[in-house]
Amino acid sequence: MISGVAVTLSEEEPLKLLPGVYDMAVDVPQDDALWAPPGSPEPETVMLGPGGDHVIELGAPEVTEAGRAAVQEKLEQLAQAKVAAMTDLQVSDRERQCGLLAPSGGFSAKDKFDDDWFDATTTNIANGATTVRAVSDNGAQGSSVGNGSRDTFADEAFCAGVSSPDSDVYDVPVSVVSSALTPGKVTVAADGTFGTTTPWSLFMETQIATCGDRDAAGVRVGWDEDQVHTTYTATVELTWESTG
Repeated sequence: MISGVAVTLSEEEPLKLLPGVYDMAVDVPQDDALWAPPGSPEPETVMLGPGGDHVIELGAPEVTEAGRAAVQEKLEQLAQAKVAAMTDLQVSDRERQCGLLAPSGGFSAKDKFDDDWFDATTTNIANGATTVRAVSDNGAQGSSVGNGSRDTFADEAFCAGVSSPDSDVYDVPVSVVSSALTPGKVTVAADGTFGTTTPWSLFMETQIATCGDRDAAGVRVGWDEDQVHTTYTATVELTWESTG
């Protein structure tokens, strides 16, 4: 405020005043301000002569409580978006609906999961995040733990299947049994940098029943034998520790 008038100042465009006496005060930042200097200088009365100037010293801006809350909220949104992407199915180059964690197309689930925020350094996607168990109607069983890059289990578990041996259409969708997001916590320093104190937890369980020429143990059926029906149950337990 300058003599009762609200004025917004900037370093690029200093305010020019006629010579005179002015009451000057720096307003307290708005409650929703993300950055603000620590404290406010005391109001003062300033006499300006021709060509004179006056500088009000403000401390370096720091993240406010509203700014810290905004960081937490943004990370919540990123985690929610990742859960939504995990439970969404997209058409692959084989006209097959596949989830984000399916390693089809020559890439591992870990590779396709990576983005600017979620990667192998901030999550456990690279080692043991996904567990797939399978059982076939011929009694065969199998399991896999990892990131989906070592075998076909994750491809089968996170991609649409076929309903019968004589079908060539992938029309059996992956069923998302349950999914959940447990929010994490971050600490935000005065300069805006932040680190995770409690990791986010992203959970998902899926299931699909399909048929094929290999059973849950990976054994191929004979050419004169019927394809086997196999049920794949996948559990995804991701942790995410964000920094920025």
